[in-house]
Amino acid sequence: MALLKLEQQPSDPEHYCLRSFRNRAMNYHRSLWRRLSRELESIRWFERRGDTSEAEAEAVRCLANLPAEQREAIVLKIWNDLTFEAIGDLLGISPNTVAGRYRYGLNKLRFV
Repeated sequence: MALLKLEQQPSDPEHYCLRSFRNRAMNYHRSLWRRLSRELESIRWFERRGDTSEAEAEAVRCLANLPAEQREAIVLKIWNDLTFEAIGDLLGISPNTVAGRYRYGLNKLRFV
């Protein structure tokens, strides 16, 4: 199909077809492995494991008690290692607002 869509016929159509087929096969192979690796990585990020530590469970319980805005700022800052500016861009708010939510959330966690 790619050969038929060309405006000009290549000088060696047989070579073009073989190369085109090879390139598409390699692209398919690469995309298949990328997709599989992303799916396996998503399991690590989003599937719950049974071997959670007591400290991890306590952190999740404490975070659940925070307001959503503060919890979101803390998770994005600590677990995703984003800057306040990047978080602000992501949420559509100023970096100072993000820093305030982060600071207030940490203060609440200290007194829990």
